[in-house]
Amino acid sequence: MHSAYWHRFALTAHSPAFRDHSKLHLRILDGRNTAFSRNEIPFDEPGRPDPGVFGEGLRRAVYNFMHGVGLDRDVRTWFDFPVPRPAHLRKSHVSGR
Repeated sequence: MHSAYWHRFALTAHSPAFRDHSKLHLRILDGRNTAFSRNEIPFDEPGRPDPGVFGEGLRRAVYNFMHGVGLDRDVRTWFDFPVPRPAHLRKSHVSGR
């Protein structure tokens, strides 16, 4: 891997997620400006944690990963608050591997 970056979900005006936002439990914050010129739609996910709280920890983790530092650390140490233990599928369960 030569680079890494994390992205937050963006609700766009012409996406299936925007068309079906009620099925996804998304509350549109500003439905008046959904024209083509305004592509990203502000929204809220009531009852869900704010993904912004992970920003600083993810920034630290990616920065250190890119510099080859701390690769042997538990990934939870990059965050200033308790986060769940990471989980992943074993190779035999991943399609195509």
